Amino acid sequence: WNLTGSITFYNSDIVMNNCVISSNRSGDDLLNIVRSYFEINNCRFNNSYADALDADFCDGKIKNTTFLNSGNDAIDISGSTLFIEDVVIDKCLDKALSAGERSIIRGTNIEILNSEIAVCSKDLSDITLANYYLENNRIGLTAFQKKSKFGPGLLKLSNGDIKGSSVRFLIESNSVCLVDDIEIYSNEDNVKDLFYGVKYGKSSR
Repeated sequence: WNLTGSITFYNSDIVMNNCVISSNRSGDDLLNIVRSYFEINNCRFNNSYADALDADFCDGKIKNTTFLNSGNDAIDISGSTLFIEDVVIDKCLDKALSAGERSIIRGTNIEILNSEIAVCSKDLSDITLANYYLENNRIGLTAFQKKSKFGPGLLKLSNGDIKGSSVRFLIESNSVCLVDDIEIYSNEDNVKDLFYGVKYGKSSR
């Protein structure tokens, strides 16, 4: 039996304050939380081999926390609800903020820099961000369907800025992206066929 994270919490609620989690040498995740409630406050995630934080079927909050040099995703949630505030993500090699499988993210004061894909909503997930700043990311915002049993993604952003992205928006048909209540129309079909190391992002480890 191989654990999915260098640190794993399963059916175990957790509050983390003033922690540094850094530099795992192998594995899928630096921290994996499954079927739990969690709070992460004033922490740093540095130099993850693959994903920094992976939360599956959880409810959680992240506040005043930074993610630096993530080998794959920085924050990746599935089937979860997450509230984030005052979060900085820098130098992520795949998706900085990713929601899948009917997840919900609500965030404010979010800064994502120098990453491959800044914000990704897929498979009936809903991401709402206010007071955001995205700079020098290859893709700014993307929403799409990856798995056939789910559906399109939803993004709603307000009061922010996107600068220096090679592709500001990559929105699949049927997915919805609203920026300051203005709809960003679909500009690509079959987005998943461009991801996971094909054209954008990294292949799964």
